[in-house]
Amino acid sequence: MFYIKFYEATAEGLSYALKVFEHLRGGKNENKLEWYDELINGLTNIKSELGEDEYSYIEYRRHNTCHIFQNRYEHIQDNLKIKKIRKDKDLQKLNIGLKQLLIKHGSDKNIDIYLNTCLQPKLTSLYAQLNKIYNKKASPDK
Repeated sequence: MFYIKFYEATAEGLSYALKVFEHLRGGKNENKLEWYDELINGLTNIKSELGEDEYSYIEYRRHNTCHIFQNRYEHIQDNLKIKKIRKDKDLQKLNIGLKQLLIKHGSDKNIDIYLNTCLQPKLTSLYAQLNKIYNKKASPDK
């Protein structure tokens, strides 16, 4: 479940947050604007700290959890056509990167432990900062 939520937050969620932020720019709700700004910067920074293979692995695990078959990662498709590109990425390089990540860590479980160790403190910090902004009360002189 973690991979689904993290991937969606850094893909669709980030895209949505950017749209909301742009609409808030013309308004008067400084608290909400600050909250979205922090969310966007936080998610962007966390995502950028991951290597390409690590982020691809998170996306793959998200797909693996949500879909029974992973044939979009296969070179030979059901219609027997050869697939070389997946979401603007060379499929062979993508598969090699995922295999190298598995070799480096030794197992999916070890990758989970590694990613959790890397991401959990950053996500917890972002959550705390977002709560701080959310709970901030307007000062009486505003």
